[in-house]
Amino acid sequence: MEYRIMFNSRYSVRALISALLVLMFNGLAFAQEPPTSETITHKFVKINNSKFNVFALKSKDALNKYSKIYYVPMSSKNLVLKRSGDRDIDRSWKKLKPEDWLEFTSAFDVMVPNYFPKDKNFSLTDKIGPDVLAVQFRLVEYTPRVLQRGEMDLGTIGTQEARSYGELLIMISLVDSVTHETIGIASDGIAIGGGTGLVKNSNAASQMVGWQRAYEIWLNKFREQLDSSTESPK
Repeated sequence: MEYRIMFNSRYSVRALISALLVLMFNGLAFAQEPPTSETITHKFVKINNSKFNVFALKSKDALNKYSKIYYVPMSSKNLVLKRSGDRDIDRSWKKLKPEDWLEFTSAFDVMVPNYFPKDKNFSLTDKIGPDVLAVQFRLVEYTPRVLQRGEMDLGTIGTQEARSYGELLIMISLVDSVTHETIGIASDGIAIGGGTGLVKNSNAASQMVGWQRAYEIWLNKFREQLDSSTESPK
């Protein structure tokens, strides 16, 4: 199944501002000066040819001092559900309580260790230190295209058609674990289960597989981005 990246420039500045406005690591707020497009332009360098739609650092070599990752569990605290244009779909997703999103975020959390093994640079650690980068992924916006459980009535279970399960926007915060300074931010979007064909099976299990596949794509991209951002120039 093809996973279509769905993003355009209109998200860039908004995504960068949003990533800085709320940085909540383990319940601790890292206070930041409210940013504007002007301060972002001055404080961050957008990395060209990034794996993500937006990847910006305090400086191009900002990641060079880090060799370990302190992973902060994925957050859905400020997730915004966008209208799909279908009342039944919108109602089904609005019924979810904050704790219900743990099913989606915990699925990401359990995948993370596979991408940061102990024998490679940027291995995971539970300690803070001058060479430790704190990282958190955030679910920012989701526009659902199918019912949350794939159920309308007994005659339509699992038979809805859509071009994707939904469009998901994430942001990533990169923070120095000692100083709490934000040294990098990223944003990206994807159509979950999107491709050239129609998604006909929209039950909950199939949707979760779609989310997990999107997570795999983002974790691979993030791993590659870290490696390429710390490579010595040839």
